[in-house]
Amino acid sequence: MPELEPPFARRPWPGWLPAIAVIVSLAVVLVVGVFVVDDGDEPGDVPTASVIGEVRWQQAVIDLPTHSDMPCPTGRQHMQPVGSDEALANFAWAPAEDRGQRLILNSRDIAYGDLTGDGKPEAVLNILCSDLPATALRNGLRGGQLLVVTMRADHSLAGLRYAGQPYAEYPSFKVENQKLMAQVQYGWIGSGARANAVYAPAHSRTYQWNGTEFTQVAGRTSPLLLMSLEQSVGSPVELATILRDGAPVCPGRTARFDVHGLQIDGAMYRVTSQIRPTDFDHDGNQELLAQVQCTDTTGSFDSLYLFGQGADKFVVLDVPIANAGQYVIPGGWKVEGDTLTVEVMHRSTGETHTHTLPWNGTRFDDALGTYRKEQGQR
Repeated sequence: MPELEPPFARRPWPGWLPAIAVIVSLAVVLVVGVFVVDDGDEPGDVPTASVIGEVRWQQAVIDLPTHSDMPCPTGRQHMQPVGSDEALANFAWAPAEDRGQRLILNSRDIAYGDLTGDGKPEAVLNILCSDLPATALRNGLRGGQLLVVTMRADHSLAGLRYAGQPYAEYPSFKVENQKLMAQVQYGWIGSGARANAVYAPAHSRTYQWNGTEFTQVAGRTSPLLLMSLEQSVGSPVELATILRDGAPVCPGRTARFDVHGLQIDGAMYRVTSQIRPTDFDHDGNQELLAQVQCTDTTGSFDSLYLFGQGADKFVVLDVPIANAGQYVIPGGWKVEGDTLTVEVMHRSTGETHTHTLPWNGTRFDDALGTYRKEQGQR
């Protein structure tokens, strides 16, 4: 499977992705802090901050590093607000002209903490280097990288180094125990043509300063992809055997989806558009709740799977609606906290009921239907 390429900011993102953007806000001692600038300040009116947590990032002067995987400007750059309306109020860029390659930052997404071991905090900025016009930022900063900035003894600011994967989405990041811990989201597959890969859940990566650069020391090194919407095939995915009265109806297997689905022992499987990332164990590695349709000679049945991220494949954590023809899911489903709520029509009676399925840490209570994991599936 080709390595995923992160999303380009000028391309629209699927509707469910903004829902995962949760920015961690913890104590400034080790983790996240935010300072919002008064956009009315002119560049010459901004006083020099004595500590990095007081920097007005939308007016900051930063000496940018030379090593970047994006077309970033280098040398001394003076950040200036992109715009004053509500949609652009948190963004700043340099150089300030609305043309050419610029570094763009979101002043709301900043983490603070000591990454170099000198006892002084650095700032971690969520940035993108691009030639996008201001109007393209109205939907947020889509894709980019992390920039670590340090404050020198004279209170000037220097970009220490870029960290993380370029053109990736960073829904959350923090500094903890002198390590940069980031949740990373990808959206495109790269192999000549770019294909929309909306079913790639966010995952955690940890970076550490080695004196010259930030290297990854923990977490995934490549994302998992359930399915591409355009080209190629996804990562391996476990499918359980769906049972009715003890007999298999939809056979289980470990296989890969492409845009057309996949066929297993006479049954055709496909991933529907009903899919949502979750993080029930709060470890930064998202699960996927996905409605998967199985079609055989007797009909089409939608089951609801919870897939987790294994080492090299999606694994079945649970099948809260294991449908062998008994149910229809007409009204969709939703997740609030650790509870799944599903509207289900029971074919035997024609009645529709709303089922509430709490997550107990390992599976959903009060699940519907029965399934069996196949040999080798954990």
